[in-house]
Amino acid sequence: MSKLSVIIVDDEPIARDILELYCGKIPGILLVAKCANAFEATEILQRERIDLMFLDINMPELSGMQFLKSLNQPPEVIFTTAYSEYAVESYELNALDYLVKPIHFDRFFTAIHKSSKLKRPDLPDTAKSGDTSIFVKSEGKLVRFHPNDLLYVEGLKDYVKFCLEDRKIIVHGTLKKSEEYLMNTTDIFIRVHKSYIINTSRIKEIASSEIVLTSRNGDISIPFGQTYAEELEKRIAGKRY
Repeated sequence: MSKLSVIIVDDEPIARDILELYCGKIPGILLVAKCANAFEATEILQRERIDLMFLDINMPELSGMQFLKSLNQPPEVIFTTAYSEYAVESYELNALDYLVKPIHFDRFFTAIHKSSKLKRPDLPDTAKSGDTSIFVKSEGKLVRFHPNDLLYVEGLKDYVKFCLEDRKIIVHGTLKKSEEYLMNTTDIFIRVHKSYIINTSRIKEIASSEIVLTSRNGDISIPFGQTYAEELEKRIAGKRY
């Protein structure tokens, strides 16, 4: 059974890597190429059969919309962008969907499911259920856990500590990289301090300089930096009385 052939066109390396990761979760997808701009994508489209293109709107020299308008026989398109103001125009160009970054897997799955060329029988059970398991590499092993079990993440110079209900996992890397990965896995995490990311579903209290998280083993106090107050306020705005 033929697979859905896909290319990713985005000038941001992290954005390309995230979409590649998501594509890899669905055996029904064949990722043909990752392109940093419209010119690289043009070469791929001229020599390969492409069914679907993930296309970033805000790219230098030639925007995603300008590029799409230049194509005589474009493949199906799903726009990706950090901004929401282009949504109406994207649908006027018959885009399948419009994904606003950071893109979560469940939203990606819904969008790609709109493709008329996707062979649904090839979709795995994990994709159907919107599996959001987190995998981190520690001591040479891949460790899996559910996002709800992660209380907070602490940055420790060249290492990151993932603190779960029942254990702590030390990973080589930066807090910034961990933040980008978590934000694109689920929307329950947020940065609240230069050294901490927390699980918002575990918040018990918020004070001016600390946030108290609840866990089975008792409350946990996490430092709260005012630099991050505005973003946290946006996140909880709809839940306040």
